[in-house]
Amino acid sequence: KEGWMLLSGLRLELQDVAGALAAAEHLLSHFSCNADIADFVSKIYHLNGAAGWCGLEGNGQIRWGSRSPLKPVSVCYDDTVQPVCRRGKEWFCPEGWQHAEVVSVIFSGGDHFFGNDFRPEHIIKCEGFVEEEAEGLRGWAWFPYDSQREPVLKVIDVQSGKTLQHVH
Repeated sequence: KEGWMLLSGLRLELQDVAGALAAAEHLLSHFSCNADIADFVSKIYHLNGAAGWCGLEGNGQIRWGSRSPLKPVSVCYDDTVQPVCRRGKEWFCPEGWQHAEVVSVIFSGGDHFFGNDFRPEHIIKCEGFVEEEAEGLRGWAWFPYDSQREPVLKVIDVQSGKTLQHVH
């Protein structure tokens, strides 16, 4: 994440606006759009006069910034268009978005914002390792494209399928 932010900033410093926007768009389409990414891309797009940007968090929440009061109305994935879900003041992708190859958000007014072709396999990807020790199991897990998100693991009995423990 930090590498793509650095690349975008350096390209902007070198007056390579197209390169700066391309690096920022890769950041948005492959990483969970947490607060630091949202702040960064807001500055990049504001400095370059772009219409707006769009990002997706690991929980399916849609984040965006624009010069006009647009809102997300639907998402497109797997050749289907489905309405977005509203929870309080936030907007979310409908169930199933995690399994799509590419997710695109459609805004009122039909504008296509930068970053708006998301790769869920990256955004929700979890990596980890577990090994057996004398005391039990030991390991680690993390979301490389959503490093602020904390994994929740379940230890399940193979024979019964019963959950033995939740680990946060």
